[in-house]
Amino acid sequence: MPSESFTALELQQVAGLFCEGMALKDIVSTLPGRNESDIWQMLQRALREGYFHYQPVLSINNMSKELQDFLNNETLTKTIAEALSETLELRHISIRITRSPERMFECYQHEPITDQDKYREYLKAESASLEIIGRRVATELSRRLFDGKQHIVGVNYGASVLLAARQLFPLPSQVPQMLTVVSLFGDIGYHIAESPLPLLKGNVPLASNDIVALLANRLGPMTKAELLNVPAFIPYEFTSNIDTFNNIHNFLTSHSSYIRIFGAPNSDHKFRNPDALVSNMDTLLSGFGSADNYTVLQSFLPAWLSTDETETIMEYCHSGAIVGDIGGHLVTSPLWSGNTRSLNQFLARINQRLIAANPIDFLNVADRYAKNRNAGAGVVGIAAGGRKARILHALLAQERCPLSMLFIDTFCALALLNLIDSNGYQALIRSEASGITSNRQQWSAGTKRLLSM
Repeated sequence: MPSESFTALELQQVAGLFCEGMALKDIVSTLPGRNESDIWQMLQRALREGYFHYQPVLSINNMSKELQDFLNNETLTKTIAEALSETLELRHISIRITRSPERMFECYQHEPITDQDKYREYLKAESASLEIIGRRVATELSRRLFDGKQHIVGVNYGASVLLAARQLFPLPSQVPQMLTVVSLFGDIGYHIAESPLPLLKGNVPLASNDIVALLANRLGPMTKAELLNVPAFIPYEFTSNIDTFNNIHNFLTSHSSYIRIFGAPNSDHKFRNPDALVSNMDTLLSGFGSADNYTVLQSFLPAWLSTDETETIMEYCHSGAIVGDIGGHLVTSPLWSGNTRSLNQFLARINQRLIAANPIDFLNVADRYAKNRNAGAGVVGIAAGGRKARILHALLAQERCPLSMLFIDTFCALALLNLIDSNGYQALIRSEASGITSNRQQWSAGTKRLLSM
């Protein structure tokens, strides 16, 4: 199709979707009758006419209502984003939401898993959603990190971080500068189970060190990789004697890689050496663990905990006391009404075995970003699916929130709004303004239970 047939609105639509992080194949699906060749020609013409910069940053001034409606409906979800942004918990956090595949709503199951076909279908849909979210994260990080300044970027482990890292690369027009990419979690590859996500089947590196190495290779020779070359935790069998535990802990935290990243060992881990990399980090990329039947724990817990401790953790998870983890550190629910003192003592005993960044490190990065939003991106959180809502709610409910930016999908956003503001959630459902819930008659029983339908 000749480029002369492209209207100004079409060029602006394509430019807008591209700047939102959509790949060509995703843009094609939103514009019937266009193929990838058409979209590529439209991007080239839109670039020449100044509708966007190659960075890319949307540069259309005074967007028409038609274009605004198009972008809100296709890239997303203005209604639900505004509802979340108006809550106290998310008022100071940047939130970006992508549209979840319908199959996520149709196949999600509450525990226990009863239908293996739906279980696999759900994971396939969640993988697709995470990949789209990862593109948005990569676009945002490209804008913030490839600015000619030096940055120190912390990297957590997991599938969500890997899917974002795979899509992060400097554009040819960008001048390389020194980036330092830092592992926040030790070598966990020897005990982490294979990812259940279809996009990550097989021998795929999910450990923090592996993702750091991948990023350093992708970002070029000016990028320095700092690996944390110690085990991620001290196993239970070395904790029965306090002197033995302390000696092992001191030995591991005296490793040169640990000292470069976190500084010399300190009895009070609230205070890091000011020269340590973590003390100067301006960006931190992390996913979140959730306490549910889709999360693989079978190979992790036995390597870390005793049989009794594993059973206790699973009981706490099933009761709703533990909702997930951030950087391996287990997090409790603000809604749980049980014996919190006993729970907190148990978790303090468990979490002290980790040789990794702790939640206070996340808080410090978020605090630095809040004071200077032109330096890096702060703590960038990535999550897909309603099952991640409880861990996010727990973190957002804390007096000091360890998050700066949150990239989620509509399934997660609806579940999170339901937890934070049930009245606002019900009003959104009734309004049908966004069309996100228009197919809810097709939702699974597990989804309806999760979303209070």
